[in-house]
Amino acid sequence: MMHGVPEGMSLRDYFAAHAPIDLAWANEIFYRRMGRNPGFMETLEQLVELRGAYADLMVRERAK
Repeated sequence: MMHGVPEGMSLRDYFAAHAPIDLAWANEIFYRRMGRNPGFMETLEQLVELRGAYADLMVRERAK
């Protein structure tokens, strides 16, 4: 632990970082959900949400 922050990344972090979801896909999902083009921050928020959901599913599947 350095400066109160654990070193390395969790398995969930790893799965989220390597999720096969990019900005274009996040933009498309946002458009389908909201019926409008997102702003840049909305696209990033969508990307974080999608990658987090992907990582959670991967961790859950691995625990079986």
